[in-house]
Amino acid sequence: MFHIVAIAVYFEYFRYEDADIVDSTQVSTLPEVIDFAVIETSGFNAVVYLQEQRNFETGEQHYTVAIEFKSSSDSNSKVERGSLRGLRMLDETADEIDTLCVSSEKFSESETYDSLRSDGSATSFILQDGPTGSYVFELQDQNIVGVALVSSRENTNTAFIVAFEGSVDIPQSKTIASSEPSSSDYPTSGTILMWQRYELDMSTLEFLPYTSFEFVDIDPPSAPGALLYLTPSETSRGVGGNAIPLEIEGTRDGYYTKRGSFEMRAPSNINREDMYYKRIIIWCEPFGVFLGDGDIDYI
Repeated sequence: MFHIVAIAVYFEYFRYEDADIVDSTQVSTLPEVIDFAVIETSGFNAVVYLQEQRNFETGEQHYTVAIEFKSSSDSNSKVERGSLRGLRMLDETADEIDTLCVSSEKFSESETYDSLRSDGSATSFILQDGPTGSYVFELQDQNIVGVALVSSRENTNTAFIVAFEGSVDIPQSKTIASSEPSSSDYPTSGTILMWQRYELDMSTLEFLPYTSFEFVDIDPPSAPGALLYLTPSETSRGVGGNAIPLEIEGTRDGYYTKRGSFEMRAPSNINREDMYYKRIIIWCEPFGVFLGDGDIDYI
């Protein structure tokens, strides 16, 4: 009886207290690979990706070129993709630098470092830490065909030439479900989309599926400690059994307190069985209280 009274006092006291709401700073969806090319030399292996992302506010697509290196001498090394490095154009006075060049035309196999520097149609990006790790650079459009890499580790006047061929069979991302969780006690709005996306495995050059969640125009509940759960139950008001938390990136304890639009990868322990989860529950984590829910509608 004491616990019931304590919970009632908690909600009466905190009912109109605002949670620590934060605004999303994410501008666009997760990147989607639309083409790639492989650079192989005796010193290193690299994959260059052409990627597109949708701007949340305008709905327009914007494009990036990414390069990821993997040492040929360490086949088990794993490089993390997607870290955004500083972007600066080619310094005309620089020597002994590692440079990625892209163009709307294919490069000649006889291209050299000097000829690339003088090619007004080529866009050049400096790899500030050399041929290691990963880089992402913004592009003006997607009309990129030619790719060249100049590495000071090999020969400053030698360019490694590849091209985006546009003939690779790349699986297309698709929305697989949606939900609009609501609460009668703490108003909240917005749509949560479940996506099936694909990423390129650098070691096998195969596209592997993964699940992501896109949060659209979210106005989160003001309840302190609100946490989302994915549940396979169609009726339960609890989060036991096979329910798993859907923690929001960049918030305290993963709470559902981020406002706006953003996208994040699904938890690593998500069950990938088709249509396994039936609802999204809004749960008060500190006191273990059901706040609201929304059905997951599969497409």
